[in-house]
Amino acid sequence: TCEDETRNGEDMKAEKRTVKAEELKPPRLPPLFNDAFLKIFGSANSTPVTQPLLNAILRAVGLPEIEAIERISADTSLPGGVACKSPRLDVLVVCDDGRLVDLEAQRSKVDLGAKSLFYAAKLLAEHTKKDSDVTYSAIPQVIVVVLLDESKLFPKTDQFLSMCRMTWNVMPHPAIGPDNIIVVLAELEKVRMRYNGMSVEEVLQDMHGDESLAWLYLLAEGYKDQKEADAIMSSFPTMEEFAQSYGIAMDDPDLKRAYDRYWESTIEYNSIMEEIRKEGTEQGLKEGRERGLKEGREDLAHRLQELGVDEAILTLALNEAEGKAKPITG
Repeated sequence: TCEDETRNGEDMKAEKRTVKAEELKPPRLPPLFNDAFLKIFGSANSTPVTQPLLNAILRAVGLPEIEAIERISADTSLPGGVACKSPRLDVLVVCDDGRLVDLEAQRSKVDLGAKSLFYAAKLLAEHTKKDSDVTYSAIPQVIVVVLLDESKLFPKTDQFLSMCRMTWNVMPHPAIGPDNIIVVLAELEKVRMRYNGMSVEEVLQDMHGDESLAWLYLLAEGYKDQKEADAIMSSFPTMEEFAQSYGIAMDDPDLKRAYDRYWESTIEYNSIMEEIRKEGTEQGLKEGRERGLKEGREDLAHRLQELGVDEAILTLALNEAEGKAKPITG
């Protein structure tokens, strides 16, 4: 009946509204959300979490592990999402052997190399002694570890960990140059795609005990539920502290509010950019049409002149083309 059709139509509209509302809800708090990331890895008490993460990554790329951490610090004066931040160090780790590690969570690969060098140079300048008897050998080693959560920086390879260091281009065997600056890149999107759709059992089987893979898997997604968390902690006991810290972060009301605000501002930003792009496209089409009409009128005038058409008819024809006159009839 008409009444049933009307009710069904209203139900369908309600269903569509529900789906849309669900899509607008913020997802689970991600570990790399700036406020959560700094709370988990950048506090004075973060050593049990930060040291195993860094050691898993350093070990995977062949660099010496951190034996002990002297201090950990982070700039928490600028809250907000990992995608909305000014140039600043995320988490600074001062090792007892003198090495400095800058742990970065990044959502943009634009100028990533230059940005990493900037952070490293800043640390070198700040932590090199200014004594009159200082020598170049006193310059500390800086390792910038970048957790990149964007599209692949190196799409032609599935390798998820890469290392950049200075080398001497001595042929045929290049030699390692000064090791004062090293950049280690972890591409989380590759790990996310690698395990997309897998069960936790399949994920653990594929990892083959690779702790760096386990860390990046959790940083890319967080754990889905307690069952997954327990399974991963059982295979990688050093990650138990992270599971606890992440659980505390997800229950933190201040972090939840901060993430809700960030999510709302992200939707607002995307909506504004969509409108700008739409207006830009429409303006581009309008300008394109105007250029096409102008070129068409110029071509018409040129052809009529070549045919020796009377000036009055020529003017009338051009006015018609511009929509300023009625069509010429026979």
